[in-house]
Order: sequence, then C-alpha cells, then structure tokens
Amino acid sequence: MTPIRVAIIDSGINPQHSHVQAVAAGVSFHVAADGAIVAGEDWRDRFGHGTAVAGAVRLFAPAAELLAINVVDGQGRSSAEQLVAAIVWAIRHEATIINLSLGTANPEHAGMLSEAVDLALASGATVVAAAPSQGAVLWPAALPQVIGVKSDERLAPKSIGFMAEHDPPWRAFGRPRALPGPAQAKNFKGSSFAAARLSGMLARQASVSGERNRATLIAWLHETAVPLTAEAPQAI
Repeated sequence: MTPIRVAIIDSGINPQHSHVQAVAAGVSFHVAADGAIVAGEDWRDRFGHGTAVAGAVRLFAPAAELLAINVVDGQGRSSAEQLVAAIVWAIRHEATIINLSLGTANPEHAGMLSEAVDLALASGATVVAAAPSQGAVLWPAALPQVIGVKSDERLAPKSIGFMAEHDPPWRAFGRPRALPGPAQAKNFKGSSFAAARLSGMLARQASVSGERNRATLIAWLHETAVPLTAEAPQAI
C-alpha cells in the first residue's frame, strides 16, 4: 500500500527542523511576468510557517510522508491559481491528506478551487483547510467538500471539537508544537495550526486503520470530537 502522504500547501518546509526531519518531495509555484503559474524546485521555507505546520502534522503522524508545496512569494502572498496548481500537484503525487493553511476571500475564485478539490476527492484524497476564526469567509475552507477548521484554545492540544449548525463545524487547538526558548504564546498561532493538527490526526487514523476513504475518516472525526455549543470567547 502507498504510504500515507500529507501535502502541506504553505510557505515550504525546512526538512532539517527537529519537528520535521524529512520531506518526501517538494515543489514551488510562482507567478511569472506573463501571469502564468510556473513550477520550480526551490520549496525552501523562508518564513517558518510551513515548517511549523509540518511539525504539527508530524506530532500526530510521525511516519507520514510529507510533501512540501511552496505557494508564497517574498512578501508571503499567493493566488488562487497557485493553490489550484498545488492541489493538482498533490494529487499527482498521491497525497492522502491535502492541508492548506491559506485561501482566498474572493468568491470569484471559489469555482476553480471547487473543481480542484473535486479532482482531489476523486483521487481518494481528503482536503483540510484553515478557516478564519473571525472575519471574512475563505475558500477553499468554505467549500462543502472541504474539512474547514477553526482555532479554539478551549480544546486540549490533541482533541477535536465539533460545533453543530456552524459552518465550518470543526475546531482544534490553534498552536504549533512548543520549542525550547520563547514562550509559545509569542510563536505562530491560529487556524493554520488547528487545521494542521486535524490533518495529522486524520493521517494517523488512516495509518492505524488502513482506511483512507474520506467518508470513513469524517465518521471517525464525529465519533471522537468534543461537542461545543458556542464560539470561544477569545477565538484566535
């Protein structure tokens, strides 16, 4: 059976980081002068965000193969077209879980992202995306076929929350793994890490159970989730 592969669509990954240690394959996508999306080999992480997200996935799924997909420029910006290219690349590299820390607030881009997600689902992959804890709706997290995740610090670091009648309903702890040195409160935080934790839990469950079917994995989430009845008073 193909190993469990988790695609991290973010700012790249540093494979030398102690929380990561290895990357199975990687790619970058940037926008050329003529507007074309161009693939490249430099998927190094210059911001640290993608590496922290990968470390959160590794916390739950240490044996998973990580796919590093860098879709941000020097200012940390990306585009819907880059996200689509990243999803398609992840499909071609047999990702089991596709994790996105970013999205677009432009509803005009929802259609192209929905088509890419449908291709991922047809390939057998499950797509997880960070949803903003407050403010604008983001795609692809807002798509019904995506597992959108918000941060909620009321939850234990290794638990999943579910809020019925909320869209999206899924919640998780929104902090990266702790490192020696600065307090974790001064590190990255937010829904990116809630999504990464949930992706890691799904990858672990797929590995343990041998079941990669999206519906089965979502059923497992429902079985294990902590029911929540109201938004966190200080959601991050």
